[in-house]
Amino acid sequence: MAAIVLYGWRLFLNLDTARPARYLGDATNLMSIWALLPIFAEMIEPKDSPLVRLHGRISRAVITRTVSNAAGISMVGAMVYMVVLPEYPAAVLTVAVTLGVAVVVSSHKTWTRMRKLCTRVHMNVQTLVRDLEELADSPDETKRAAVVRSWDEVHRDLLTRIDSGYWLLGRPFLPIDAVTVLEVKVATALDELPHNKNAGGDVLADFEALLAVCATRIDTVA
Repeated sequence: MAAIVLYGWRLFLNLDTARPARYLGDATNLMSIWALLPIFAEMIEPKDSPLVRLHGRISRAVITRTVSNAAGISMVGAMVYMVVLPEYPAAVLTVAVTLGVAVVVSSHKTWTRMRKLCTRVHMNVQTLVRDLEELADSPDETKRAAVVRSWDEVHRDLLTRIDSGYWLLGRPFLPIDAVTVLEVKVATALDELPHNKNAGGDVLADFEALLAVCATRIDTVA
């Protein structure tokens, strides 16, 4: 990703004002980065120990999306540069500033989205943990229903994309397989609590790991 940033920076520093059409290849390269980088990053994302690797997964998702968005905006800049420069050379600075602001805004939105999602996951997992602990102390069916409702909230959060609101483009908070494993553990705890006091221990440990990762990214005013 550092190489991609350096590529765009060198492109900006070495503008060829005499031959704007030469940037067609650069625009194509930037378009490929914009379209394929998040897909490639998801393909090589480690699949083992998802909770242990969650901290890195979140960071990689937002960094990849930030670089991808910057490449896409730079692609637009290269295309506009080819079209605008021959006819309106004075507009180049205006376009460059506009695109620079677009990069900053898109990056800010991506990182804000991540912090909001982590805050939401932390809040809802805390509620689910408390509901499970209360169920362990009492067979009250209302407490069992509360666990089901809380899990529904957490389930939605864990499938929410970290870096994008578009389902096909973003990376889910946890891999779908990991969410399924958690769902089975919650169902097991629901079946066995409160008769088996140790039934929820496994899933509670997983939730504690989730809380620890999200705690470092809490932002209640994002």
